[in-house]
Amino acid sequence: MKKYLFAVLLPLMLLFTTAAAAGPTLFPVETVGEDGVARWGYMDESGGQPIGFFYAEAGVFNEYGLAAVQNAQGQTGVIDATGRQVIAYQETPQSVDFNAEAVAFHYAGRTLFFAHDGTPYDTVFPAGVGFFEDGFLRVRENGLWGYALRDGSMGIPAQFAEAGDFVNGRALVRKADGAYAVLSQNGTLTPLPGDAAYLSIYAGDLAILRDGGAMRLYSLSEGDYLSEMIYQEISPYHDDGYAMVKQGNKWGIITPKENVSVEPQYYYLSYMGEGVYAARGENGEVLAIDANGTRIYYTDTYVGGFETFRFGLSWHGTMDGGVMFFNKNGVFSRKIDGAENPEIVSGDVAAVTVDGSRQYIRLSDGKVLYAPARVYQLDGGVQVETRKYERYVGTQKDGTEYGWHLSYPQFTGMKDAAVQAKVNSAIEKFFLDGPSDAARRQSLVGDYGFAFYGRVLVVYADATLGLGEGATLWNDSIALDFSTGQRYTVTGNLLLPGYESALSAQLPARFSSYDYVRMAGDHLTLFRNVAATQSSPARAETAEIPYNSIWDVIDTDSACYRALSPSAAKAAEATVPDVVAEAAPVQRFTDVPATHWAYEYIENAAARSLMTGSGGRFEPDRPVLACEAAASLTRALGLAPGTMPGLDSGEWYAPEVGAAYEAGLLGGLEAQNWDAALPRADVMQLAANTVRRDGKGALSDLQVMRSLARYSDTVSIPANRREAAAFCVQKGLITGSNGRLTPQAPVTRAEFAKLLLSISEAK
Repeated sequence: MKKYLFAVLLPLMLLFTTAAAAGPTLFPVETVGEDGVARWGYMDESGGQPIGFFYAEAGVFNEYGLAAVQNAQGQTGVIDATGRQVIAYQETPQSVDFNAEAVAFHYAGRTLFFAHDGTPYDTVFPAGVGFFEDGFLRVRENGLWGYALRDGSMGIPAQFAEAGDFVNGRALVRKADGAYAVLSQNGTLTPLPGDAAYLSIYAGDLAILRDGGAMRLYSLSEGDYLSEMIYQEISPYHDDGYAMVKQGNKWGIITPKENVSVEPQYYYLSYMGEGVYAARGENGEVLAIDANGTRIYYTDTYVGGFETFRFGLSWHGTMDGGVMFFNKNGVFSRKIDGAENPEIVSGDVAAVTVDGSRQYIRLSDGKVLYAPARVYQLDGGVQVETRKYERYVGTQKDGTEYGWHLSYPQFTGMKDAAVQAKVNSAIEKFFLDGPSDAARRQSLVGDYGFAFYGRVLVVYADATLGLGEGATLWNDSIALDFSTGQRYTVTGNLLLPGYESALSAQLPARFSSYDYVRMAGDHLTLFRNVAATQSSPARAETAEIPYNSIWDVIDTDSACYRALSPSAAKAAEATVPDVVAEAAPVQRFTDVPATHWAYEYIENAAARSLMTGSGGRFEPDRPVLACEAAASLTRALGLAPGTMPGLDSGEWYAPEVGAAYEAGLLGGLEAQNWDAALPRADVMQLAANTVRRDGKGALSDLQVMRSLARYSDTVSIPANRREAAAFCVQKGLITGSNGRLTPQAPVTRAEFAKLLLSISEAK
């Protein structure tokens, strides 16, 4: 029988998931770049991708048509099903909650509310939970609970050890002395005759109280127990209006009026959602029933029980190692053989792992809509494939298995087979050896990333070592000469003796020490790993140290240094004086040193007044804005100022964007938000429009297909941008990287400076 190693959902996904009445047609999917960074977008049930891989994390769409997303800077916003940003990116909260009227961003010290159209509430509220109920928001101050009003003031001061939401003008609270009471909106407290099992009011009037070692239903309006019926246990009332009760050692179901819907007869009963309950009878059979006891679904081949319904679907494992999906009406949907880690992502799509590969499968017909395989095409016919390594280590007290689950790269297609074998063997040994001998007795779960600097291939781990509190990161790296297979280490090959003091002098104050050092073309990155706590996951703090700031301890005669990217050599030339060296270039911008990869492009563009900076800074890594791109192209073409319908003439860029419009450069981009960043697909459209201002040179469908065939991510190019993308590829304006065009990624100002000069030469 296969082991079910069920994946833990991303914390963000858990925070942002809101139960929906019906399954969404859009669902989040991820792709992982060669840098090891996961990026999220959205697909639909037809297999299309209407929203590209824009996000660092992405939540599911809820019944209000909204989803929370996170950007690369760790900020959180909300989008609608068209991908439009409804709520601008904010500092990431502890949770994002949705209801029919608002979206709540809950922080440790405050709560922000937004209408569904993104309009913020006028008031910032104290740290709250949920939403306003009966005009009161449950908030916490100095460890005690109270209730805030819509104007932000405290309607009922924080004074309770625990508190529930208001329902019909009443709330259940636990006072500081431990006694339970009913709270009215004017602050009056009425004692309860027992302890509240839950601080919730059901059916507008009911509380569940503990009476000695048992539980009873209590009517708040009558101030008395509903009846003499006593149960060993009563569950909270579910969204279907029923509760589960236990008498003796058997479970049944009751209505809010304490009428018995299902007599206590099951040894096990749990609510699955959608009005369905999982039950186990006297003979050991497992079945799904409704609140009236009607059998909905039954199987004698299950493994692990039935899962909670999500988007109208549930699943269970089977004895032969498969996964069976069924809907809330008990209708068999589909069985997937050899599946692990199942996750229902929409009303008709499930994500499963089959033979180590993640697949998104449409349950209605079994079609694989998306399989995000990590395979990369590099220059020269070299391909990077992803290998999986799994090793069982142990079992936790709750029965959950843990072990090593690692991915690592292997290279094929290299010209020298011996070097290829040497490179692959070193990478495999690095990952299978892991951080240490002690780590081989712990959980180790993660992925990889890689980058090239000159001839040096740097492969790095991105894994978590350990479980729960105390877990830490393993982000060590291995550097290999891609021409010879020789392994380089920072301390053994790149740095000279005595480097410790040089590094320490460059470290920020928060770095009392560091765990790993990773080399790059012109700098080192130092990692200080912070272990997980009860309230936060394991994380890493980083510091970059340019080579030219520690030049005295860089071994410039080493094979490692010579194999690194040309930027390292430029760093040496710019830093070390030489009696015959040419004069150092003038540094026009403080944030674009001569060692920057785009230095010449940026200087050229600035010298021609095509692009400018501000305050002595160019901001090379900031995404280029649409207005900046259009203005730069207008200057490159020497166009006279113009106007564009609907464009605010008071904006600084209005004459230049207007000129681009009149010249026909903005075809397909007229509705652009000119203050927003441009994704690469839109930049390619703009470039194509500029180069072929006469409108000639359009490519046929066959030409488009052939031009884009070598790229692995063309599925994420919007249909109305494919021809322009193919044109840019054909003209050499865009080449992509490692077999990818990344059409949904933003274009930095440095990248646009390079493209701008290419366009100037091609027009």
